[in-house]
Parts: sequence; structure tokens; C-alpha cells
Amino acid sequence: MGYDTYVLHPSAFYLADLVGETGLSKMDRQHIHLAPAVENHRITPRPSSRLYIYLDLSKVLAAGIKVYTSANGVVLSPGDEKGRIQKELWSKVERKVRGERVLIWQDGKDVDPAAEQDHQVVDTPTK
Repeated sequence: MGYDTYVLHPSAFYLADLVGETGLSKMDRQHIHLAPAVENHRITPRPSSRLYIYLDLSKVLAAGIKVYTSANGVVLSPGDEKGRIQKELWSKVERKVRGERVLIWQDGKDVDPAAEQDHQVVDTPTK
């Protein structure tokens, strides 16, 4: 994996505000699970994922956060000393709406919310 690559963390959209405030967290797990952000990769997000957080791998590594690739291709990170990867290390965030990914955040800034209004969808946890 080259240092100019991006990795992706898919999640549920209802977690967007929490993740935006606290960063990605390994929670009770050993690692934060990521995937290479390339098309046609065998590691794909769950169909229920509606939030796609792209991390700038070069920034993650420069921050001293370790990143590993497992034998099955999953990218893993223990995060920082608190088990997190902060928002400052993200490149962009997309939201899946009607099967398409819509950019909602990039380079530390929200994308114009007026552009997002056409794509409002209720996203709640599923059981």
C-alpha cells in the first residue's frame, strides 16, 4: 500500500454527528476497520453503510498512527493513544443517497448544505 493512498471507513449515517465530534473509534475492538479506497476491491462496505469516511493515509502515518493490512485485505488501525483517528486526518466524507454517493464534507469543511437538501433521506439504525 503506497503512502499516497486513501483508506475508507464505512458506517451508518445516523452516527455521522457522533463520529464527526469524536473521530473514528475502535470502541471495544482491537482495531478500527478500514478498506482500501479503490474500486473493484474484494473488501467492500456492507450494503447497509450510508456514510463513507475517507482517510488520508499519509496524514495518518505522519501522525504516528499505525496501520496494518490483514491477510484477507482488511486495513486495520489501533488508532491513537485513545484508540481514535481524528477528523483532521480525514480527506472527505460521502453519504449514500438513492444508491449514489454524495460529497458532504471535504478538507475540513462541510459541503454547501443547500446542495445536500435535494438528497435528504431518513437513516435510522436497523435491527
